[in-house]
Amino acid sequence: MVAGLRLHHQGHRRVPPRPHPRHRPDRRDLQDSSDICYFATLYHAGKLRANFWFDELHQFLESSLLAVAAGQHRDDPLFTGLRAFAAFGSRTITTSHALELLDTAWSAAPRSRAVVDVCLNALWAAPPFPGQGEQLRRHSAEAVAEYPDDHLFRFRLASGQRICGDYTDALATIDTALRLLPAIGARISHELLQGQYLRERATILEGLDRAAWTSDQQTRWRDQDTANRDLRRTLQTSAIRAVELVTVFTAAIAFAVGSLQITLTGTLPLRDRALLLVLLGAGLLLFALLTVAGTWIITGRHHPDPRTTPPDPGGTQR
Repeated sequence: MVAGLRLHHQGHRRVPPRPHPRHRPDRRDLQDSSDICYFATLYHAGKLRANFWFDELHQFLESSLLAVAAGQHRDDPLFTGLRAFAAFGSRTITTSHALELLDTAWSAAPRSRAVVDVCLNALWAAPPFPGQGEQLRRHSAEAVAEYPDDHLFRFRLASGQRICGDYTDALATIDTALRLLPAIGARISHELLQGQYLRERATILEGLDRAAWTSDQQTRWRDQDTANRDLRRTLQTSAIRAVELVTVFTAAIAFAVGSLQITLTGTLPLRDRALLLVLLGAGLLLFALLTVAGTWIITGRHHPDPRTTPPDPGGTQR
């Protein structure tokens, strides 16, 4: 009887249906799967970014199965910003392509703080390239205008200003970043950020001192160059005057000797002797004028005008 009741109880037990062998996941399952893969991709990419492994990050984002499984999230601004970060640091990708990725991520709407952080970090960590300082300063200024109380974006702005040579503005910006840095959270993280900001501040102060020294040296070199040009002009003028004096003195001696010979010797009448003296004087005067004029022409041809100031070889300060 007990066995019969057991069988009767088992006969009324509900057995769960088995899944059909041809059952396929619906769109919601695929969306959840891509979201999970996207989250895992961002987590692993964040570790590669923190270690500055640019080539490994580029390879992971472009060809890993996990990143490919993220699906439509590959077009998200944060994913594009990470691609820009990897492109800027890689030695095999052109800077123009990295800038295109950066502009795509930066101009996306809506643009989260994480996207701004990744883009500014990409410009800051990239190897030097033409226009890097201006790019970092311009984008950081936009970020500071959008997030005025963010100390990290102030730090990026100070770095861009320093690269552009705006040391005074950079010092004020890094001081603001240090003031905004909150003394909360993990102590180690706070000390790391504070140490990084203080090193940037020390670099800015060195740049200020170097800029002041360079300006002083340029002033000294400019004054020395002016003094050298004045000395060269004085020596040139003195040489010309010496040639003129020697020429005139030589002509005077020649005229004196010639006139004595004409006056004291010979049987020519007085009128002829006076004519000879006039011709002798005119010839010596012409000789002196030609000598002085030739000296002026030669010195003027081989020596530029000392009053002309040459262009500054240093140009504008970077």
